[in-house]
Amino acid sequence: MSYIYGMEKLHMAIMNLVGPGSMQSRLKNAINSHLLHISVGTDIPKELGKEYFEIINSLTKNEAPSEIDAEHCAQKIVGLHEKLSQLVHYSHSPVAKGL
Repeated sequence: MSYIYGMEKLHMAIMNLVGPGSMQSRLKNAINSHLLHISVGTDIPKELGKEYFEIINSLTKNEAPSEIDAEHCAQKIVGLHEKLSQLVHYSHSPVAKGL
């Protein structure tokens, strides 16, 4: 299965994380503009769903995250992107295809 849309959304979320503004506002924009549009099982594999929902649930609470919590969440987004990249890369490798 192709997870190109999920890869694009995670990539764009990361790009938002390095833009101008406070970490909290960049994180909120990354979540609202990109991560909330990802569907687990369609855009990212189900085995990454728990990690995805932990990120989303930690940021959709009513209180704003502290600067440190926002940084940790940003790191989790980067980590999720890395894991998805590895899965996509491996699934397209000759070894995974049995060649």
